[in-house]
Amino acid sequence: MNKKIVISVLTLALAGSAIMAVRTSAQGIFSGDNFISTLAQKFGKSEDEVKTVFDEVRNERQAEMQTQQEDRLTQAVTDGNLTEDQKQLILAKKAELQTERQADRQMRQTHQQELKTWADDLGIDTQYLFGFGQGMGNKAGGRGFGSGCAM
Repeated sequence: MNKKIVISVLTLALAGSAIMAVRTSAQGIFSGDNFISTLAQKFGKSEDEVKTVFDEVRNERQAEMQTQQEDRLTQAVTDGNLTEDQKQLILAKKAELQTERQADRQMRQTHQQELKTWADDLGIDTQYLFGFGQGMGNKAGGRGFGSGCAM
């Protein structure tokens, strides 16, 4: 039984890592200012309205994924592969990690804004900060501050 628990926890950890990698890539593609600006202009909406829709969809998807994970853990308890205490520990750890990721995201956004303000104050185009023509994000396959940090 211990082997099954270890395999279950490792499987959940790998699945969580894969989901985060995909989500991070998607955020890089869909959260850039240029993308939001383009959609807002195309559909005659404000950038705040477009961003709100993206945030709502992301939150709904996260809630669905959490429900699916809880259902799988409940099934593992029913099947005798996990105890209820182990299930609760897994859910608590996942919530802890999610809180840390949100704090990291906020910190990156703060640093991004500070860097943009610094560059603007000095009259520096942000495209020159991290590789010519790529700006601060991962635009056009370029190197940069990281995905989702486009100016």
